[in-house]
Amino acid sequence: VINLAPSHVEAEKKKTSTKKKDVESDEDDSDAPNEPEPEPTEPTAAFDESAFFIAAAGSGDRVPIITYATHVSKSLEADVFVEKAELSLFETVVTVRTPAGRFDAACGLVGEVNVTNIAAAVAVGVALEIPLDVIAAGVEAMEPVPGRMELLDEGQPFPVIVDYAHTPDALRRAISSVRKTGVSNVIVVFGCGGDRDVGKRHEMGAVADELSDIVFVTNDNPRTEDPYKILDDVVAGFRDRVYNLPQIKDEAMFPFLKDMYLIHPNARFETMKLQNMCRRYVMVDRWFAIRGAIAMATEHDAVLICGKGHEDYVVVGNRKHWFDDRVEARDALRKIVGVQESGMDTTNLPWGRVGATSGNGNVLDA
Repeated sequence: VINLAPSHVEAEKKKTSTKKKDVESDEDDSDAPNEPEPEPTEPTAAFDESAFFIAAAGSGDRVPIITYATHVSKSLEADVFVEKAELSLFETVVTVRTPAGRFDAACGLVGEVNVTNIAAAVAVGVALEIPLDVIAAGVEAMEPVPGRMELLDEGQPFPVIVDYAHTPDALRRAISSVRKTGVSNVIVVFGCGGDRDVGKRHEMGAVADELSDIVFVTNDNPRTEDPYKILDDVVAGFRDRVYNLPQIKDEAMFPFLKDMYLIHPNARFETMKLQNMCRRYVMVDRWFAIRGAIAMATEHDAVLICGKGHEDYVVVGNRKHWFDDRVEARDALRKIVGVQESGMDTTNLPWGRVGATSGNGNVLDA
């Protein structure tokens, strides 16, 4: 079974400079000898995975090949093709063409990324010569892999999705997938792990800022790194853009894209006001970030919690502590309704009594 994904048209150039090691040092290395720069190399064509596997299978002579695709450019080549995919907040409805005929099915998998997974599963069924009605029933019975675009349902009027996305590309796909369901606002909660690739942090910040309406940058697994430094690395992906917004430039008198614990008590109210204005929040405590994001969501919004997925722990230092995004989100969904019904306004931070002076009654900090 082979995926006929569209090949990359543009060739990628190899990098001609080496990355500096992510090691902090107080020593000045300005006297270090200059290393000669490597010669630039010619662009290399992108690797065509589907062609490679088809050739490895003897073009079908040695091993039977069933191909599948979701992109219209491959519709005539693929044995299994998703002719139509209707993405909604709570389900995906597909029309699939196979050598044995067409069928329609609706399943609980959410997001565009899962359309390819559906096509792959159908192709396996076709390869195993399973009857088409059984394949269709199997699609309708599909449930998400824990922590992979997993939809949480506590009866709320908006979707809350937990995903493992923890790279720039995976985060982009996850947010874009939710965006294509037609929601009004995509509210994203994410962070970056410590003792891992530092270079991806600002990239992930830039992706979240570009594609999301509301962003909560928070803790992931800080391990032995300073969690506040990790937050700062992520925020670097959108800090300049936000600080240069006309309405922000007129208001901001100090750097405010920081966690409250790093802000002087006299400036915390102004900090929260500015973060509310740009809808970019920085919270080291993931517990608070999840609840803040869910409390802001309205009927036509979607909350996407990324980075940990199926994990039920957070690593601080060299120790694991229990933490599960899915459990915390479900707990928030059950309890925040009561908070809102008690007269609390949760559309901004800090939460306050409806009609009260802005900033009064910060339940999150209670």
